[in-house]
This record gives sequence, C-alpha cells and structure tokens, in this order.
Amino acid sequence: MEKNCSICKKTFSATGKGRNKKYCSKACIRKAANISSTAWRERNLNRNVVLKKECIQCTKPFETIFPNKKFCSDKCRQKFNQYTERAKLADRKKYASNRELYKKRSKLRYVLNREELLEKQKIYHANLSEEQKIRRRKSHNAWYKTPKGRANSRQTNQKKRRLIRIQTPKWNDKAKTDEIFRITAKIEESFNKNLLKNNMPKVKLNVDHIIPLQGKTFEEGAPVSGLNVWYNLMPTLESDNKQKHKLCPPSKRVEGAKTNHLTLDKLPLPKHWMRFVRLMYSGALKGEKDSSHYKKMRKSYIEVNPRNLKS
Repeated sequence: MEKNCSICKKTFSATGKGRNKKYCSKACIRKAANISSTAWRERNLNRNVVLKKECIQCTKPFETIFPNKKFCSDKCRQKFNQYTERAKLADRKKYASNRELYKKRSKLRYVLNREELLEKQKIYHANLSEEQKIRRRKSHNAWYKTPKGRANSRQTNQKKRRLIRIQTPKWNDKAKTDEIFRITAKIEESFNKNLLKNNMPKVKLNVDHIIPLQGKTFEEGAPVSGLNVWYNLMPTLESDNKQKHKLCPPSKRVEGAKTNHLTLDKLPLPKHWMRFVRLMYSGALKGEKDSSHYKKMRKSYIEVNPRNLKS
C-alpha cells in the first residue's frame, strides 16, 4: 500500500504493522512533533494561559505555559539529574571500569594545581558553619569506626610511633620525659577541679613538642625537625596543640602582638627545664586555692598559638 508523507510529500510503502504510518521517516516524525508543539504553544499564548512555578533545583520563580515543566533552565535540570540514584549508579560503574585512569588523572590535577587547590580548601574550611562542622565531625567519627577507618588510624599511629622512635636520641633521659607526662596529668586534674567549682567545662592537656618533629618555622615556613627529648616537651591545652598543628613558635617576640606568647629565645636551658615544668605544677596547685592566681598562671605558661599570631 502506497501513501504520501504529509510533511515531505514523498510516496512510501506502508504494509503489515506499518500500514497506519503517516510519515516516511523519523526526521519527518520529529518535524511533525515540532509543528504540533508550536501550534499548541501559540494557542495557549493567545489564550494567555501562563503558569507561575518554582524551580526544583534553584528555587527561583519562573513563568511557563507547560504544566509539566519543573525547571527554569536546562542547567538546573542537568544539575538535578546528576544527584539522582540512577546517575550515581552510572558514575560508580564508570569509575569501577576505569579506576586507574581516574586515579592518574586526579594525581596529575593535584600536582599541576596544588597551591590553588590548597587555597580553595582553606577558604572552604574557614567559611564552614557550625552545623556543617558538626556534620563533618560525625561523618569522620563514623568513618573511623569502619574497617578502613580503623586500618587508617592504625597506620597513622604506627607512623607517629616510628617517627618518635627515630627522633629519640640515645642520650635522652627517659625518667625526665616520664615525669613531664605525670606532671601534665596532675596539672589537668587540678585545672578541672577549679573549673568544676565554677561550673565550667573540663579541659584536656597534651604534652606538646615545642619544635615539631616534622614541622615548619613561624617566620618563613621552612621545614624544621625537632627531637623527642625532655627539654622539647611542655604541657599545653589540647585545643591549642591541635590548632598549632606543625608550626614552630617564633624565634623572637612578634612585633605588634598584644598577648604574651612563647618565643624560643626565652626558653630555659636544658639543665633548668625540669624546674620550669615543676613550677607549672606548683602554680596549678596555688590556682586551686586562689582563682585570680589560676587565671594569671594559665596566661603565663600556656603557649599562645603561632597560627593566631600569624593571622
């Protein structure tokens, strides 16, 4: 049976299942669909049928004549479809089939744009809200409970122990280092007694390496490596120790800094170091009796962060 296409006016044969065909090819079918949609649009525009909607992705208001339209633009539609379960499964399959290629590509990208990526990361972490920080902390804690997280923490702790073992010389006095750890625990206990009396939250103290085992200098950011010896250890607040991270204190007092801070030129000699640490403990015991002395003592010996001084 021969028919004439209503779009291109060509003759074509329609037999069997295709006897009800109206168009000769897929191109003509698409043209017919476009013609019908434009005609439908013109009819609705003439009737002034305009719907006010809100975009699912960006929540911006937009006007349309199509009742099923959900997005204000193609970009929003593409973004929304990226995070669907179907798209995620497709991405996982693609990554699993080309895992090595993606790893090489990401390493190369990091090497070429290292400084730029680190700056972006710093800006992102600085602008995090409290809710985001709590969410990230919870996700990190949950990950460390998984087999991979436990293996990673074991590996990092093993590296730390190995580093301490390498950087502990034979002439180090182990009795003095053990005493510093004992004094730190006693200072923490006396601090918390005073804080509980005043209905304040407890604090935790760490034994900090003043010159980090693998760190950077305060002034230039040059790599520096300290030793695990008794005169490089000092009790400090855990919060300050975490923020300080791997930054070495300044060699001299920073000009313009209002707060008292630790400087390497003012540290006592190794032979007087244990006396210096014991004075901290005696000050903490005095602080239990007198709260004003506790505040002075806390400011006098606890190290102020080099990071805060630099900013």
